[in-house]
Amino acid sequence: MESATQSFHSADILSRLGAHRTEAFDALDFAALLAPDKSGEAGFDFTFRDIPFQGLVRRDDGGGRLTLTARIGHIPFSAQAPLERRQVLQIIASANNATPLSWKTTPQQELVLTGECPLETPLTPAEIVAGITFLILQSKDYIDLILEVLGNCNAPRG
Repeated sequence: MESATQSFHSADILSRLGAHRTEAFDALDFAALLAPDKSGEAGFDFTFRDIPFQGLVRRDDGGGRLTLTARIGHIPFSAQAPLERRQVLQIIASANNATPLSWKTTPQQELVLTGECPLETPLTPAEIVAGITFLILQSKDYIDLILEVLGNCNAPRG
């Protein structure tokens, strides 16, 4: 009989978060990719709320480190949607104070999220999913708010 931990699949957890394209995640052999004789880095991607996220796991002295990056979309200019722009900027300011992610805008007005967290060894898919969950769940409500406001920018105005 299989134990609960033996039947654990990281893709199942990620898909419950709303992530897609997770099948390859369980197939990654992080132990081999992060072995001392290898590069010490492993990259992957997934989507959450239709936002593409890129992940990078790298070995460091104390274990490992997970870095997530996502590009949410473009913030409208004031001439396009002044109310929505103000709302998005207010959400970003709050999110920067309340979440482990860094919320920045590029000169082209694209919203980029980045975040890092330490990982315990061994660097297993379960440990990496725990790091992803830690970063995303604390930021989920702000991501949802941003998506709602940006969706309103594209709605027909009457």
